[in-house]
Amino acid sequence: MSIVATHGKADLAQPEACRPDTLDTLANAWRARSTGGLSPVAGLLAWYDWALHQAFPRASNAA
Repeated sequence: MSIVATHGKADLAQPEACRPDTLDTLANAWRARSTGGLSPVAGLLAWYDWALHQAFPRASNAA
């Protein structure tokens, strides 16, 4: 049985594809690509504003 010294580099114990920050970076990149770089929350707020305006139209001043 042999012991390999890592010289203080504990990150080398995990392959690059299995690190949690790699998965987080990929998820953020996918979300940015699918939303065109805009915040998903901004899109939901815009939709909510539009839906409220559709649900409660202004009263007409035609008299």
